[in-house]
Amino acid sequence: MSDWCPHTKVLDLCTGSGCIPLLFHHEFYKRVLNRTKKIDLVGVDISKKALALSKHNQRLQLEAPPRCDVADSPRLHSLSNIRFIAGDVLKDAGEADNVCNALYQVWGDEDALTCDVLLSNPPYVSSKSFRTVTAPSVRHYEPKLALVPSCLTNSDQVADGDAFYPKILNLAKQLESNIILLEVADIEQAVRVASMAMEQSLWAGVEIWRDEPDGDSLQLTQIDVNGSRVTVKGSGHGRSVFAYRREGSKWLGLSHDSY
Repeated sequence: MSDWCPHTKVLDLCTGSGCIPLLFHHEFYKRVLNRTKKIDLVGVDISKKALALSKHNQRLQLEAPPRCDVADSPRLHSLSNIRFIAGDVLKDAGEADNVCNALYQVWGDEDALTCDVLLSNPPYVSSKSFRTVTAPSVRHYEPKLALVPSCLTNSDQVADGDAFYPKILNLAKQLESNIILLEVADIEQAVRVASMAMEQSLWAGVEIWRDEPDGDSLQLTQIDVNGSRVTVKGSGHGRSVFAYRREGSKWLGLSHDSY
């Protein structure tokens, strides 16, 4: 980040084990320029077991801080203040347990209900893929709640894996997020999610990232999404959709739109 704001709020939806906010925290403070900055991280999940695991993983990190840290360092302060809270991404505003109600617990009044960066690795496996493609080792040993959306949006059992993305994108709009990164199953789902993001007309850039997005310029391609050219970065399978508003593009050091 070339111009990261001094106090950044980061939200991870469907946080599971909490690995994403914990990794974000680790990578953020690896950069020397960020060591005096503050980040406020919140992970949200519907599962009590997942929240217990995420808090356990946070405690493990706190028990083994680098020796160079002082007790009141921004890194340790931010790590100790990561919050993992219960919330249901699929619930609309006004319904009990919806994400915004959950965020009131940690961010206070409605005027403060914004986040700079929104991340999510939601359940994205379709009912059909779960039955026919998902490996037995995953089907038998990983919680289905973390893999397949719990509600079907329509009779199309291929697209029912997309159920979380409209809700997440709506939350990104409501929370005025400047940067979003959403994990997906494959390039086909990435195209569908990129299309949803572009229909919002919020984002200065929308990109699709493969498994290894940090490649050279030869690994940049473009595909057509609803008549617009969208950049696809890296090698491997389609893995995530990345989007940013104009304010976010300043943090990223970007000077042009990606579609």
